[in-house]
Amino acid sequence: MSKLLTLRVALALTVLMVGVFISHAQERPPQQLAANANHIVSDEIYEQVLDIVFPKDALVGAFGYAFVLRYKTSFDGESQIIVLNNGSSIEVTEYSPSGSSVYAQLSKSPKFTENTNAVEAAKLVQVQKRTLLISSADIKRLRVSFYDHLRDVSLYERTRVTENRNAISITTDGTEYFLWYRGVAKIAFSSSGSSIEDPPRASEHPLVKWMKEVRRVANYPRKRVPGRRNRA
Repeated sequence: MSKLLTLRVALALTVLMVGVFISHAQERPPQQLAANANHIVSDEIYEQVLDIVFPKDALVGAFGYAFVLRYKTSFDGESQIIVLNNGSSIEVTEYSPSGSSVYAQLSKSPKFTENTNAVEAAKLVQVQKRTLLISSADIKRLRVSFYDHLRDVSLYERTRVTENRNAISITTDGTEYFLWYRGVAKIAFSSSGSSIEDPPRASEHPLVKWMKEVRRVANYPRKRVPGRRNRA
């Protein structure tokens, strides 16, 4: 009988402690609860936010040409480079998140919920914009290189159709590459590849190789000058 009584007392105390714990948890402000756990950001909202904080307005225009290159890396976050020729000058602009990646800023923000729309979510993200001063010779070389790599696309695609499909390529540090081009034609491209910092691989898409080339030039421009433009 004493053992049964002891067991009932122990169960009662356990239920009481659980009840007190739940009560205290419910009394905690939502901001504190959110601060201790990352939110899940849907792919749809994430992509919409990227298009807001990394604008593609340069693709709308009647003069010159424009390249929009977007990089989404596994570890270093996202970035975007815009090369815009408006007919009289060339401007190269770089967008990148301040601190952690765009996704991380959203998922860790106590103000972000599953009901937050893309416009409001974009206000929670801090992004820095820099104008890159790249020489006209480098920009011309990159543009010529783009057409050279574009010419190689058909051969690359044909090789993939005829190659041994039993071979499997595995990328340990996957980076997603997105390219939009406005000029004599309009082109939209996306693919995955190795890290931006890795040398181009023979198995990678020609336009991925070109985007790595642009990133290397952007990483080592002569200098960055806010507000200045390169003369064509």
